[in-house]
Amino acid sequence: MRRLVIEWPWGVDAVVDRVVVGRETPAAPVLAARLESQFPNVSRQHGYLRRRAGELVLCDLGSVNGTFVNEARIDAHQEVALKAGDRIRFASRLVATVREADG
Repeated sequence: MRRLVIEWPWGVDAVVDRVVVGRETPAAPVLAARLESQFPNVSRQHGYLRRRAGELVLCDLGSVNGTFVNEARIDAHQEVALKAGDRIRFASRLVATVREADG
């Protein structure tokens, strides 16, 4: 069975439930510290990725610098379904790619 995963600059995340992306993410202190030091223009609570009815979706939480899918800015507080090959960008520099993986 193939599923969608997120390929970050530092590794791959399967996104089991919901992952908040931001510089102030209590549930993911290692991610928050990495974003604080390497991607300071990512908001404290920038957006999230989650599973929804078998899909992988992305939502911007009203960030200042925006969240983009394939270079198109997505509307705040609206979940967008992702597909393999999509390029996600948080603010100006944090880029991830959606890809398929076994599992």
